[in-house]
Amino acid sequence: GTLKNATYDASSITQRIDSLTPANKITVVVGTGDTTINPDQAYTFVELLKLKKKNVDQVLLIGEDHILRKKASNETVCKLILKEVKLKVSEGACAL
Repeated sequence: GTLKNATYDASSITQRIDSLTPANKITVVVGTGDTTINPDQAYTFVELLKLKKKNVDQVLLIGEDHILRKKASNETVCKLILKEVKLKVSEGACAL
């Protein structure tokens, strides 16, 4: 029904792209082996953001599924998060 569609549209990430400013940095992390959500959706989303001149980076985690299993992948994501929130942490803070 209409309410369901309105709720879906309101939660749609693509519906809010135009509200992003240059200060909004987007990092799209993609597990290239994701069997839950096709990685092509992420690639398409990144291209849409680039087309709209948004501040976007893409990080590929080769062979990872939707839930990260590799130690190195989790460490990479940890470092990305700490860098973005500008936390001062020890060198091995993300070592697993």
